[in-house]
Amino acid sequence: MKNNPLISICIPAYRWKTISDALNSIVKQFDWKIDNKIEVIVCDDDSPDGIKNIIQKDFLDKYDNIKYYKHEKNMWLQYNLADSTNFATGEYLWLLCDDDCLTSFSLKHTIEIIEKTKFDLLLANWSFSPSVEDTIKEWKNIYKEYVGIEPIIDYMYEKRNTYQDLVVYFQFYSIIVVKNLYWKESLSHFDKDFIYDNIFPQDIIIYSHLKDKKIIIPDEIFVLWRTMNESYKANKKFITDFEVEMDIIEEKNGLQNNKKWKFLKKRVISWWSKTLRLWMILRFLHVDYKNNKFFKKLYFFYKKYIQNQVA
Repeated sequence: MKNNPLISICIPAYRWKTISDALNSIVKQFDWKIDNKIEVIVCDDDSPDGIKNIIQKDFLDKYDNIKYYKHEKNMWLQYNLADSTNFATGEYLWLLCDDDCLTSFSLKHTIEIIEKTKFDLLLANWSFSPSVEDTIKEWKNIYKEYVGIEPIIDYMYEKRNTYQDLVVYFQFYSIIVVKNLYWKESLSHFDKDFIYDNIFPQDIIIYSHLKDKKIIIPDEIFVLWRTMNESYKANKKFITDFEVEMDIIEEKNGLQNNKKWKFLKKRVISWWSKTLRLWMILRFLHVDYKNNKFFKKLYFFYKKYIQNQVA
């Protein structure tokens, strides 16, 4: 690759069962128009399942713009997420979870938006998708433009449907496409050890210094969020780190008197508290809700009617 790519897709990888699906959703979009504009960074967090062997034949051997790096020991997701961006050479970073997929037109449309707007941050639209076979219809590439964080808060407040819809913006990093320069600039304001220790480092980085920054929200769906992959390992650090994150965003952006922000902050913290409670109960009961039919139905009832109330 002679010139630096336009977009570096950074994948902090650990789950071998889904990494191929994520990579397939990317390479299926490759063609002569965008091949040299995309690089993919797979950062293996010392997975015990041998991710390199899984992706070697179908991806690493076939595509010279897919690069693989591996930690010598497990550093946990938040470190791996932030560290994966250190290997990126692209003008923009797309942070992609190892179990999520991109829609078939997402790269083409994102490149078009970059070339037209040169945004600082794009928050992609998404769809919950338990299957990689789900197809999303391509529409006209329409998007909304905002400057600064307060219009984004207004957008979230007006467009919210459920608690979970709100939480996506403050937890789901696969929707983030951010200018590499802005990412590094914002990161430089924080102690790296603190960032790497927080469970939600991406939100602290992208939301803390948005004054005068251009933000794009596309109308189309760019990301398929793979469901049924929730972690049993969640603990109270999720809540404490999330509260710290929200407090930092509030302080850095002077949102202490913003009523809409206070409303959103209260709702998303409430959602995480309920989520943590559910995970801890399932873990205490040794319940595998993904394979137990009764608890699977009970889990979805809780998600749909209790946890995921209209915000």
